[in-house]
Amino acid sequence: MPGGLGTAETDFGPQLRELSDSFQVVSCDPRGYGQSRPPVRDFPPDFYQRDADDAAAVMRALGHERYAVMGWSDGAIAAVMLAASQRAAVRRLVIFGGNAYMGADDADAFEAALLHLCHSLLRGSPCPSPTLPPPPARRPPPPASPSQAMRDIGGWSKRMRETHLPVYGEDLQPMWSAATDAWLGIIAKGGDVCMAQARAVECPALVLHGEKEPLPVDAAHMLAQDPICLSEHPRWFADNMADARLHVFPDGKHNIHLKYAAEVNGMVRSFAAP
Repeated sequence: MPGGLGTAETDFGPQLRELSDSFQVVSCDPRGYGQSRPPVRDFPPDFYQRDADDAAAVMRALGHERYAVMGWSDGAIAAVMLAASQRAAVRRLVIFGGNAYMGADDADAFEAALLHLCHSLLRGSPCPSPTLPPPPARRPPPPASPSQAMRDIGGWSKRMRETHLPVYGEDLQPMWSAATDAWLGIIAKGGDVCMAQARAVECPALVLHGEKEPLPVDAAHMLAQDPICLSEHPRWFADNMADARLHVFPDGKHNIHLKYAAEVNGMVRSFAAP
């Protein structure tokens, strides 16, 4: 199950290619993402559960009564909800990069990641012409609020822009802004994302996480290697699901299944084997 704005191809290319030698692999673009448009993606209060219900409907339509589920980032949240609501169908669960809850620390970490990117771009860009002196050093103005920093795709990495702009074009910024509003709305309502559903999961679960020592951004911020998912979340899942185990990639970031595709795929083959 892909992450926020993600598609089957952009988020799970190595898994689609390499796990098909062991499983019948099924993935679909969530409603409003990728090739599942129209409709335009929206974010009602139950959008994670809606993604879970859509995935369950796809599997029923294909005739699959029992299956393992793997989810990344937002897809990990929807995967937890799928496992909780379809306990007779989901026999194994693999998740990474997802939040059990959202709070100010999560928003601050994500904002710090964007600030780090802005600093890196301004400090590291060479002068485009060798005959001209470099421009004077500049510091970007601090964002007026976490929500403004989170909304602006201008702070994204080159890889993120190159992944999503060809898919969404001019729709990307308003879609991302709507997603940001939805996440901040969850925080405003207390922050529970899928805690109750995680405690209701009965099948065995494998929780993966990429974690390095924090890197300093400036005197006021610390940047975790996975700024999207703080390390407390995978540990919460491992401690609160009935039959879960945690595996940490010490040098990993948010996209561990892409950077360490062979290792992750091997673990999934072993864990999810019938």
